[in-house]
Amino acid sequence: MVKSCIVVHHWGFDTSSFTPKQLFSSMNNIAKEKHSYHYVIFDSGLITCINPINKLVGHAANQKLSGDDDRFNISGIGVSFAGLYINHLPPPDALFAFHCLKKSLDDSLVTNLKILLHKDISFTDCPGMIKVSDLSDPKYLNFIAMSTKNNPVVKCFNNQAFINLRSLQQMKLIKNIAFVANSKYLFIK
Repeated sequence: MVKSCIVVHHWGFDTSSFTPKQLFSSMNNIAKEKHSYHYVIFDSGLITCINPINKLVGHAANQKLSGDDDRFNISGIGVSFAGLYINHLPPPDALFAFHCLKKSLDDSLVTNLKILLHKDISFTDCPGMIKVSDLSDPKYLNFIAMSTKNNPVVKCFNNQAFINLRSLQQMKLIKNIAFVANSKYLFIK
């Protein structure tokens, strides 16, 4: 099953008052449904794989474009932000996590996955006000806005962002770390 795109979703219900236990309970319930996703990204930036990418899950029925209704379920990787984003974007940590996930998937699949929004292929408002430009250019995220003074994951120097490699390893986005010149930060272009 060749993957050519990431289809972006949101849960479509407000999770701002959920406890971590309620969030994970919701995620586990969604993972069991026929219409599920491959990855969930939480506001904190945590990325959870709830279905392997080679598993066919019904995250995006093709209703707008001619062709097979299941083609985006077959060729797409379903990524959902955990929450409701009709009036605001996910927080910068979640948007940055999406960028890291896409880069990891691109590298592991040796491709450049196209980013599609669920509403581009189906008659839905999902994923709310999230646009492809919000997800495709890490410069848009304005790393300074990520509270980098108190964030051990990302550091900013001269308006350039660096991410702690151990954090990427802990998020299981990379398996091995090769340190260059004893630096523990990697420049994100």
